[in-house]
Amino acid sequence: MRAEVIHSGTPPQMKLWSSPSRVRLYIGGVGSGKTRAGLISLLKAPGGTRCLVIAPTYPMLRDAIVHEWLHLFKPLIKSHNMSHMETLLINGSSVLWRSAENPDRLRGPNIGLIWIDEGASIRRGKETFDIAQGRLRLSPGRILITSTPKGKSNWLFELSQEEGVDVIHSSSATNPFLPPAFLPSLKASYSSAYYLQEVEGLFVDMESSLFKRHHFLTTSAPPQGLRWVRYWDLAISEKGDYTASLKVAMNSSGTIYIDGGVHMRAGWPEVRRAIIATALSEPGVLVGVEAQGFQLAAFQDLLTVKALASTSMRGVRVDKSKIHRAQPAAARSEAGKLSLVEGSWTKSFLDEVCSFPGGSRHDDWVDALSGAIALLPSTQGAVSLGRGRPIGHRVKSW
Repeated sequence: MRAEVIHSGTPPQMKLWSSPSRVRLYIGGVGSGKTRAGLISLLKAPGGTRCLVIAPTYPMLRDAIVHEWLHLFKPLIKSHNMSHMETLLINGSSVLWRSAENPDRLRGPNIGLIWIDEGASIRRGKETFDIAQGRLRLSPGRILITSTPKGKSNWLFELSQEEGVDVIHSSSATNPFLPPAFLPSLKASYSSAYYLQEVEGLFVDMESSLFKRHHFLTTSAPPQGLRWVRYWDLAISEKGDYTASLKVAMNSSGTIYIDGGVHMRAGWPEVRRAIIATALSEPGVLVGVEAQGFQLAAFQDLLTVKALASTSMRGVRVDKSKIHRAQPAAARSEAGKLSLVEGSWTKSFLDEVCSFPGGSRHDDWVDALSGAIALLPSTQGAVSLGRGRPIGHRVKSW
């Protein structure tokens, strides 16, 4: 292995590796070289150092960190025991690979260097850090945490404010190997605050609202000739959350029109009737329905309705956080590209979305908006399946 692989890096990485602090935080955006910074920190430790690497989950450890370690640094590895998750290096150092899913299992070994990866995403992060610190009984006695930040309410921000903790921030832009379209695509998809967090690697107060009232345009009627999609965020209960639905369409300049809001707290029979009636009143509109858990059964029930045989329907599986899903909508809102078609529902809609994520008990309107916008690129994807009913060829994830 060439020496420059270990001794070269981005300016933030070089600053990290030269830091004399006992506790170092490398807070970076996506693709800013956090994993590489951590891996090379292991190699830079004095020969004979016993190291411990901690990741939020075992799959993250195995599929990302260990995989890259074995791929990039094989010439420096003497042996790797997959069963014990331990690596021996040719310089006499050893590396234990562990997950933070049960922090108590980190107790026991005496360690000289600890690297915690994606610390902000660890469910019991502060407890994991405290237990890990208790293991630093050998030389050089140092701990490194690499992570994308997760707001100012996260334990990692509190740690960053402590005296003696060296905090190095790294923007995604410091990585010269990212595809040219990568950062522009994120800037177009993220709100300004989320971009500062996810790309610039800065601690941002994400509890403040993503949406501002003055960012929304209003119109009494949308342009003619738009292709519409509608999304249903289901909450099949007469108590608790609401079922919410919105219809959206985008014009040639990228402005998204939002219309036809539905907001109801009801059991499935009433919600089912509302979905059917709305779909029949909007021929040609693609209908997306949340389809995971109990909502999947509801979506499958809708597929049996003969009256909807000519309606294009798509089941949508939700697998990302609410804040992440709301980013495309928030970004367009900031750019003045969301226009509300005036109706009786718009006040309720604005009251809720402009208090998201921290100021409202409900976020059903937000989920409906996020889901509807996520459907827009898929309006051409409906195909015929079973009894001639056009439905999505697969359950869409977002």
